[in-house]
Amino acid sequence: MTTKPFFDAARVIAGGKLTQAQVDELNKVVDKLAPGGKTTSDVGVNLISGFEGTRFTAYDDGVGIWTIGTGTTVYPNG
Repeated sequence: MTTKPFFDAARVIAGGKLTQAQVDELNKVVDKLAPGGKTTSDVGVNLISGFEGTRFTAYDDGVGIWTIGTGTTVYPNG
Protein backbone atom coordinates (compact mmCIF):
# COMPACT_ATOMS: atom_id res chain seq x y z
CA MET A 1 0.00 0.00 0.00
CA THR A 2 1.34 3.43 -0.87
CA THR A 3 0.84 6.18 1.67
CA LYS A 4 1.68 9.04 -0.70
CA PRO A 5 -1.96 10.08 -1.40
CA PHE A 6 -2.66 10.05 2.34
CA PHE A 7 0.30 12.30 3.13
CA ASP A 8 -0.40 14.54 0.11
CA ALA A 9 -3.91 15.15 1.50
CA ALA A 10 -2.52 15.73 4.99
CA ARG A 11 -0.12 18.36 3.61
CA VAL A 12 -3.02 20.19 1.96
CA ILE A 13 -4.98 20.16 5.21
CA ALA A 14 -1.92 21.36 7.14
CA GLY A 15 -1.31 24.24 4.74
CA GLY A 16 1.47 22.74 2.65
CA LYS A 17 3.96 21.30 5.12
CA LEU A 18 4.04 18.70 7.85
CA THR A 19 6.39 18.71 10.81
CA GLN A 20 8.30 15.57 11.68
CA ALA A 21 6.07 15.20 14.76
CA GLN A 22 2.98 15.31 12.53
CA VAL A 23 4.48 12.73 10.17
CA ASP A 24 5.28 10.47 13.12
CA GLU A 25 1.69 10.71 14.42
CA LEU A 26 0.23 10.12 10.96
CA ASN A 27 2.48 7.07 10.53
CA LYS A 28 0.92 5.65 13.72
CA VAL A 29 -2.53 6.15 12.20
CA VAL A 30 -1.48 4.49 8.94
CA ASP A 31 0.01 1.54 10.84
CA LYS A 32 -3.27 1.01 12.71
CA LEU A 33 -5.27 1.10 9.46
CA ALA A 34 -2.99 -1.25 7.56
CA PRO A 35 -3.95 -4.91 7.41
CA GLY A 36 -2.23 -6.68 10.25
CA GLY A 37 -0.86 -10.10 10.79
CA LYS A 38 -4.12 -11.73 11.74
CA THR A 39 -4.07 -15.27 12.99
CA THR A 40 -6.59 -18.07 13.11
CA SER A 41 -6.97 -20.26 16.19
CA ASP A 42 -6.66 -24.05 16.02
CA VAL A 43 -10.44 -24.28 16.36
CA GLY A 44 -10.83 -21.94 13.37
CA VAL A 45 -8.32 -23.88 11.29
CA ASN A 46 -10.14 -27.13 12.05
CA LEU A 47 -13.47 -25.56 11.10
CA ILE A 48 -12.11 -24.23 7.80
CA SER A 49 -10.36 -27.53 7.07
CA GLY A 50 -13.68 -29.30 7.49
CA PHE A 51 -15.06 -27.34 4.52
CA GLU A 52 -11.90 -26.97 2.43
CA GLY A 53 -9.70 -29.68 1.03
CA THR A 54 -5.91 -29.40 1.25
CA ARG A 55 -3.76 -29.53 -1.88
CA PHE A 56 -0.05 -28.87 -2.02
CA THR A 57 0.06 -27.87 -5.69
CA ALA A 58 -1.83 -24.89 -7.08
CA TYR A 59 -5.08 -25.57 -8.95
CA ASP A 60 -7.92 -23.60 -10.54
CA ASP A 61 -10.81 -23.85 -8.08
CA GLY A 62 -13.35 -24.01 -10.89
CA VAL A 63 -14.19 -20.31 -11.06
CA GLY A 64 -10.80 -19.03 -12.25
CA ILE A 65 -9.18 -18.46 -8.84
CA TRP A 66 -5.89 -20.25 -8.26
CA THR A 67 -5.79 -21.92 -4.88
CA ILE A 68 -3.19 -23.86 -2.87
CA GLY A 69 -3.01 -25.33 0.61
CA THR A 70 -6.29 -25.13 2.52
CA GLY A 71 -8.24 -22.59 0.46
CA THR A 72 -5.41 -20.04 0.27
CA THR A 73 -5.80 -17.58 -2.60
CA VAL A 74 -3.75 -14.58 -1.42
CA TYR A 75 -0.22 -14.39 -0.06
CA PRO A 76 1.53 -11.42 1.59
CA ASN A 77 4.10 -11.29 -1.23
CA GLY A 78 1.39 -11.38 -3.91
